[in-house]
Amino acid sequence: LFRSAMIHLDGALDARPGGVPVSTGTLGDGGSAVTVRGSVAGVSAVQIIVVWRVDNLVNSLVAEGRLGGLQLDQILPIATTQTANERPA
Repeated sequence: LFRSAMIHLDGALDARPGGVPVSTGTLGDGGSAVTVRGSVAGVSAVQIIVVWRVDNLVNSLVAEGRLGGLQLDQILPIATTQTANERPA
């Protein structure tokens, strides 16, 4: 059930207009990320959406910043910490 929900969610993220799928590596029991570029008041910006699963929990993290300044590898450590906190001891 949760795996098929993640597949559906990943597909919806990847289908966002202007979305570019990017790898989350080994995050959780399945993860996906997409970047969407745009501009705000003439400033190039990026939105990074990360979604991943740990057992039956689905997590998400959204970050927005200047294009070229914000990167996925800045966000993944936060997601990795969250994942570690959700794993049974």
